[in-house]
Amino acid sequence: MAASAGLLAFLSDASGHKTLLLAHPITRILTALPITPTPRLSPTIGLVAGPTSIIAVVARDDLVCPFAVKNISDVDTCGCCATAAVAAATEVE
Repeated sequence: MAASAGLLAFLSDASGHKTLLLAHPITRILTALPITPTPRLSPTIGLVAGPTSIIAVVARDDLVCPFAVKNISDVDTCGCCATAAVAAATEVE
């Protein structure tokens, strides 16, 4: 969750493609932003709202493998972490 200028941004905890929801609690308006083009595990979100614009950011994961933990070591028993890390390094956002 992120907040700025009375707006709230919500993102699901489920892995996969993410939809960012913007809510204004006073007016009870809820808007869904376009889905992320790449599936995500646990991204970080940021929100900045000004008088005439809104900037919402969905930052990439630091978890690149469903079996990994933060600060993974060079040991990769399933082989999926190395493949995902190469794909993530070549992805441009």
